[in-house]
Amino acid sequence: MTIETIGDSHQVDDSTYNSSTIPGEKQSIFLRRHWFECFENHIASENSSVWLNLTEHKQKKILPLLKENKQKGIFGIKSLHSMSNYYSPVYGMLDNDINEIISAEHLDKSSIKLLTDFDSINISPLIHSQATGWLATFREIGFYGHLYQHSVNWYHDNIVDIDHYWSLRPPRLLNTLRRKRDQMTKDGGFATKIYSSGTLPELITALIDYHHVYFHSWKQKEPYPAFIDAIAEQAWDNNELRLGVIYHNEKPVAAQIWFVCNTSAYIFKLAHVEDYTKFSPGTVLMAELLKHVIEIDRVTCVDFLTGNDSYKKDWMSNHRPLYGIHLCNTRTLKGQLLSLLNFAGKLGKKLHLLREKHAD
Repeated sequence: MTIETIGDSHQVDDSTYNSSTIPGEKQSIFLRRHWFECFENHIASENSSVWLNLTEHKQKKILPLLKENKQKGIFGIKSLHSMSNYYSPVYGMLDNDINEIISAEHLDKSSIKLLTDFDSINISPLIHSQATGWLATFREIGFYGHLYQHSVNWYHDNIVDIDHYWSLRPPRLLNTLRRKRDQMTKDGGFATKIYSSGTLPELITALIDYHHVYFHSWKQKEPYPAFIDAIAEQAWDNNELRLGVIYHNEKPVAAQIWFVCNTSAYIFKLAHVEDYTKFSPGTVLMAELLKHVIEIDRVTCVDFLTGNDSYKKDWMSNHRPLYGIHLCNTRTLKGQLLSLLNFAGKLGKKLHLLREKHAD
C-alpha cells in the first residue's frame, strides 16, 4: 500500500482511481471527481485542499479534505474538515460506494502522521453507518470523537407510477395543488418548461432564468453561483439535469434544479419570486417535475436531500438523520483541551436535562 497527499485535484490523473468498479446504483453523483473539483475551484478558495490518497491492491481511495489556512482562535487550533458544506447532501471517498469508510488498517504511518498533525477534524454529512465506522477508525489512531446530528434526509422510494405516488399524498397537498393550478389558469399567462437536453445556449438561458428567480426570491443571495453553473453544465452533458421553470408572461417566476441518476431523482435547488407566493408556483412546479421524472425518466426514488423543512413530509414518505463527527486529537495539547471542553459541554447538557426532569 502507498499513500500520498495531493495538493489539488489537478495532480490527480485519471489512473489514480477506477470509478468503473463501483456499482452505479450506489455511486453518488455527489461523490464524483467533478463535484469535488468544482467545490475546490469555486468554493474552497480560502482553504488548502488535501486529497488523501490511499492505495490498496491497485484500487485507489481518495478522500477530499480541506485544511484551514489560518489557525482558529487565540489558541491557534489546526483544523481539518471534509470538502463539504450546505451544498453537500452526502460525503465520502471519491467515486466510491457511499457505504465505504476508512478503516484503521488502511492507514499507514504516513497517513497517520498527516492526520495527527491536526488538533481537530470535522466530517459531515454522513449516514449512520459511516459516522460510527469513522469514529471507530479515528479512535484507533488517537482521536476522541463524538457523533452529532447534522441534518435530515427526506425521500420517497418504491414508486410504482405517478398515480401510486399521488395516492400516498395528504389531501391538503392535493387540494392546494388543484386550487393553485386553477388560479394560474384563471389569471392566464403561465407556462412551464422543463429543460433536460439541448444546446449549450439553451442551458445558459435556463440558468439565467434560474438565477433571476433565486435573486428575486425570499432566499439569501446565492453565495457561489459559478459552482451551481459548473455542476449543472456537467449534469447537462451527462443527461442528468432536469431544470424546471415556470414563466408568467415570459418572465421566470419559479425555478428548480433536479438531478437524475439511475433510478433516483434528487431535488437540489428550488426558489420562486416572492411576489408570486400567492400562486404557490413552487408547489405547481414540483408536481410537474415529479410527473416528468417518474413517467419519462422512470425513477423509483425521489430524494429531497438535506433539510428538515416541515413541508417535505407532505411530499416524501421516509426520512433519516444525517450525522457529523467531531474529532479531537488526544496526541496534542490543544486537541486534549478541545476534548475536555466537549466532554464538559456534553456533561453540562445532561445535568441540565436532569434538573429539568426533576423540576417537572
